[in-house]
Amino acid sequence: MSNLSELLPAGAGAKSADFVASGTLGSGVTVALKADGTVTAVAETSYSQSVGSETTYAAIGGEYNAIVDIGGSKFAIAYRRNDNKDIYTVIGTVSGTTLTFGTPVLTFDTSQTTEDPVIAYDAASGKVVVACSFNYGEDALCVVGTVSGTSITFGSSVNFHSGTDVLYLAMVYDSINQKIVIGYCNKSVGNSGYAVVGTVSGTSISFGTPVQFASASSQYIRGTFDPDQGSVFFTFRDGGSSNYPTAIVGQVSGTSISFGTEVVMRSATGGSYGAPATYDTSAQKIVVTYTAGSNLEYIQAGTISGTSVSFGSAQELNSGLNTDYPWPAYNPLSESTLVVYKNTTDNGYGYAKEVTLSGTTFTLGTQFLINNTNDNNYCTVAYVSGSSGLVYSNYVDSVAYMEATAITLAYTVLNSADFIGISDAAIADTATGAVIVKGGVSANVTGLTIGSDYYVQDDGSISSPTGAYPYNISGGVYNSVSLVVSDNLMSIFFKPDGTKLYAIGYTNDTVYEYGLSTAFDLSTATLNGNTKSIAAQSGVTPSLVFKTDGTKMYALSSADEVFQYSLSTAWDVSSASYDSKSLTVSSQDADSSGIWFKSDGTEMYMCGYTNDSIFQYDLSTPWDVSTGAYASISFNMSATSTQPRNMYFNSTGTILFLADTLNPDKVFKFVLSTAWDITTISFSSSLDVSAQAAKAVDVVLNADGTKMYVADSENTNTIYQYALNGSTSSVPAGRALSSTSILLEG
Repeated sequence: MSNLSELLPAGAGAKSADFVASGTLGSGVTVALKADGTVTAVAETSYSQSVGSETTYAAIGGEYNAIVDIGGSKFAIAYRRNDNKDIYTVIGTVSGTTLTFGTPVLTFDTSQTTEDPVIAYDAASGKVVVACSFNYGEDALCVVGTVSGTSITFGSSVNFHSGTDVLYLAMVYDSINQKIVIGYCNKSVGNSGYAVVGTVSGTSISFGTPVQFASASSQYIRGTFDPDQGSVFFTFRDGGSSNYPTAIVGQVSGTSISFGTEVVMRSATGGSYGAPATYDTSAQKIVVTYTAGSNLEYIQAGTISGTSVSFGSAQELNSGLNTDYPWPAYNPLSESTLVVYKNTTDNGYGYAKEVTLSGTTFTLGTQFLINNTNDNNYCTVAYVSGSSGLVYSNYVDSVAYMEATAITLAYTVLNSADFIGISDAAIADTATGAVIVKGGVSANVTGLTIGSDYYVQDDGSISSPTGAYPYNISGGVYNSVSLVVSDNLMSIFFKPDGTKLYAIGYTNDTVYEYGLSTAFDLSTATLNGNTKSIAAQSGVTPSLVFKTDGTKMYALSSADEVFQYSLSTAWDVSSASYDSKSLTVSSQDADSSGIWFKSDGTEMYMCGYTNDSIFQYDLSTPWDVSTGAYASISFNMSATSTQPRNMYFNSTGTILFLADTLNPDKVFKFVLSTAWDITTISFSSSLDVSAQAAKAVDVVLNADGTKMYVADSENTNTIYQYALNGSTSSVPAGRALSSTSILLEG
């Protein structure tokens, strides 16, 4: 970002300036500068997974298609019509999950039968490049397109290979050398693999000398680019190696390219859709999907070094399903890869699966429907920059249409790094108002400690790292204190004074009681001999809570039923006995994972990960679950949490914490504008605990909200202790001059 002085309106002082508000701003709110010069509240904004409607862009019908991001929420699709076999290109625009298209433009008009078109975007020149091969004797052609609005015009076509029967094209844009690289199968030289480097100039493209990269038959070529290594990555079905899916890496120099050695990805016959690839910029790995062997789809990660590549183990993408046409695209917003495919098991509908990469191992999400028209074929997908996600394109055989769908994956946007100051008074949306900027003094804040330095948090609050900051998980720090329990951990609970801790696992189905010689300090916890088996009722117990006075205990079973127990001696689990009272919650969620009670026992809350929601139950007799009934009140958390495991409310019902195992292993903080009313929940902030917890199944806090505890069911069944301090942010706000004023850092 530029210096502040360069961003201020003309004539503004160094301490206060007027800005137009993007969204309503309250008084004393930290604000961030947007690219358009307006200001908005500093916030951590979460977006949920969503799928738009199927949109037809070629009703006459088409077949093979290729899609590319061209920036500014726009994309281009090249496709072959199935009536005259001509190649067309169309420009699309994404707005949320809505797609609009311009008019398809004829790209290659020929009497010959065309093969699969390929498309790339030359970012340096701002041009779209389309190439195609022909079956019956014509040369392979390439053309450069200029986009204007939702239309595209093309220059003259250029031969990139003088010869007959060039097939199986792949095209990659080398963003380092600003070159187009086309890989193809040369039928006149034994179907061997070739590549040629192209340079775009105006509305034309020129090519260097073709280079052979494989001497044997090289079919179904696909490709992508590794910008970190500056390497072009091609895959192909290698006829010289039993038709195994094979990869090779090249690097461009001038108008030529040199290649390393071929590497077999899997020793099984590759499928006829090739091995499409994408580049995971976060993990700095190639992600490849392909069919091999007995029509099984695989996903595999590759690591490039120069012109060499090595692969991790292949993982089956869709075990137990009959799927086809897998295609991956990396989404930098969610830092994950979306794989789209045809699910023949379900009428040939289009489906997608989000996968995340750690090392060379993938975590596979749950598949979801993206096109419910029969027979989705030739599936492709691309991330569209400037939009909220990706676009899926395919040929629907049952209606002979080309269709596209916008897809948003769950992600979070932070803008605290763009902090510019604090609003001097409330500003209505689109209105102009004063912002105290760096070097000025804001007197519209509260709760400051004189002389302390404060930092801007992701959620827009300001805090100091010098002391405890209750319920501030943005400043949560693991303080190297933990406790290993004796069972496969599922849930934990503290006595309100912190002198006892309770834990339950899924192997022994037993509640274990620990004594703490120092309240809420896990390093002082020891088993005190008190236990209670609840296997006769609950079996596997994902959640365990107590009445506030310790005379009742409640266990949520994996069968979606809450069981109630009485303790004849408060907080002594060995004195617990089953009350023969329970409440079934399966009608709301078949995978219930956590429960909590309102402080007076008149309401119970349950979360589950089938519907990713919290549900509320009324208890006509406080603390008696047998009198509970669903209140028809719920809150869907899928915008933030996709695998909720357990929840914790503070004693006043104004703050909710949630443990999530797939996001990855985060604790989420929500606020309730009306105490205990889950319909008033809004997301506040989060803390990534994956550095400690491999599977965060529960979260609890101490009485004053300055310590947090996370239960991990996979990493040696450990409870981790965190201090909720002030800022761990590196974005400075300034120094407190009084409890209500702060000198903003200049």
